[in-house]
Amino acid sequence: MRNVAELLGAGQPSDLAVSAAGLTPAALIGIQFLDGVANAVFVIVSILVIKDRTEGTGRFNLASGALATMVGIGAALSNTIGGLLIQKISFRASFLGLATIAVVAFAVLFFGVPETLGSEKTA
Repeated sequence: MRNVAELLGAGQPSDLAVSAAGLTPAALIGIQFLDGVANAVFVIVSILVIKDRTEGTGRFNLASGALATMVGIGAALSNTIGGLLIQKISFRASFLGLATIAVVAFAVLFFGVPETLGSEKTA
């Protein structure tokens, strides 16, 4: 169940693909609003998954820090790759290139991360 919520929070591929369609500024503002909601879901569910995976190990802070580091690296790389694609090709290519990367991340999350809600220990 938590992975389903996390997948719903990973709305980045659709945001980027719709943005590549060249919508009006008002539509882009709406997309950005929905992106903020998706990011909030991602943060909350990610913390719950980390809690489930590290419960009883004393490594919650380490895992949370590793996740925050990876998110920061992803944000920096996103700006770099997007900027290079804009300079070399076009805005549309930038949106579609970043959407492709997001689809790959979505697939890794969907197929590679097991459900953690059912694995809670009963005392």
